[in-house]
Order: sequence, then structure tokens, then C-alpha cells
Amino acid sequence: MIGRSKKTELYITGTSHNRLLKDSVVTSLYSDKIKILTGHDGNDSKDDWGYSYDHVSFHKKGTPFL
Repeated sequence: MIGRSKKTELYITGTSHNRLLKDSVVTSLYSDKIKILTGHDGNDSKDDWGYSYDHVSFHKKGTPFL
């Protein structure tokens, strides 16, 4: 699932559940035009997207997802 905003931000959720994915994906996606953000995964004060959308099946089974 990929979402975008008019603010040129890209949110990657699920990163707090798998540190290896976070480290590899966030560092490889560096851009000076798009702000890469993480969160919305139940470990911050933002809405939890971990049980939303089409990746909920992966999350429930403990399968890494972003």
C-alpha cells in the first residue's frame, strides 16, 4: 500500500515491527524532493494504520509488512 499527499510526503507504516525492513527501506529511499516518514503503526500518537487496508492479514499473522 502506497499513499501520497500534496505535501510530497511518503509515509511508511509497519517499520516499528521490523527494524531490518525499516533500516534498509528508509535509507534506500532518500530523496531531496519527497519527505520519507515512518509511523502510524501503533507506537506513536498517530492513528494506527497497522490494522487498516490490505496489509492487515500480514500484520495479524506476524508477517513483516510496510
